Amino acid sequence: MSATLLPAGDPRVRPYDFNNQEVIERARIRRIQPVIEAAAQRMAGALSTQLRQPVHIALAGVEQSPWVEFRQEMEDPTFIAVATVPALDGRIVLHVPVECANALVDVLLSGSGGPQPDRALSDLDVELIGALADDMFSGLEAAIESFFEFKIAAVQRLRSAVYVRVRRPGEACLKFAMDVEIGDCSPRTVHLYWPFSAFHPVLDAFDLLQREAEGARALRSMNVERRLLSVPVKVQVSYPSVKMGAAEILELRPDDVITLGIDALDKEPHLEIIVGGALLGRGRHVEVGSRLACTIAAWKEEP
Repeated sequence: MSATLLPAGDPRVRPYDFNNQEVIERARIRRIQPVIEAAAQRMAGALSTQLRQPVHIALAGVEQSPWVEFRQEMEDPTFIAVATVPALDGRIVLHVPVECANALVDVLLSGSGGPQPDRALSDLDVELIGALADDMFSGLEAAIESFFEFKIAAVQRLRSAVYVRVRRPGEACLKFAMDVEIGDCSPRTVHLYWPFSAFHPVLDAFDLLQREAEGARALRSMNVERRLLSVPVKVQVSYPSVKMGAAEILELRPDDVITLGIDALDKEPHLEIIVGGALLGRGRHVEVGSRLACTIAAWKEEP
């Protein structure tokens, strides 16, 4: 990554307020949403393997707000996995509410995963959920590494959001809500928190990929158009057709004359120029050296 220094008088240079960060445009989030949905599918596949149950994960919504506000919404204690991504110089937070965590542990231990009692997570529970969180982060990594150097170096497991430190104080985050459905159980929601400073490089790389793809499509379209325009097309130049009875046609012989119904003194262009069965113009006979030719007298602007 490279940085560009702007002159002091540039209107884009202004004090940065960490407590009032600009939001990411919804249109940009919508463009990258298929990547997040693909990550959700990979997460579901990883959980299905570990839980030995069909798992479906769907993106339920996206919010933007300062991390401190999201942190205040979380129960305490809870389960949190914090992934460090060196290429982003930041952290990504996965929050699994206690009831959902207990359900996952229940299924791991051959339970049904139905409604769970209100109980705190044990050390063993944290280890088991931590292993599942690692698999979920692996699914996220696989969905993004195709266009960005996205490698998770370490995952920290915590029971309280108070101990979570994102990259900057007051950092704003994207909150991806994901509904997790295990077998026939009702969906439960987990949350993925992505700080702006760590999300922008991924978003910029994806936008660049999209622009390159659009450029490649435009080039292919131009090549196709150029090839189509080089295809030979039959152009027919003829007098207007005349109608004759079947008996007259059967009596025709060499040297017979067919009248065209055109006045020889008429100066109007009578030759028809036909392309692909469509009448595109009219013309007159001319001579070009020793050859007969047709000069265009009228032409349709839009065939």
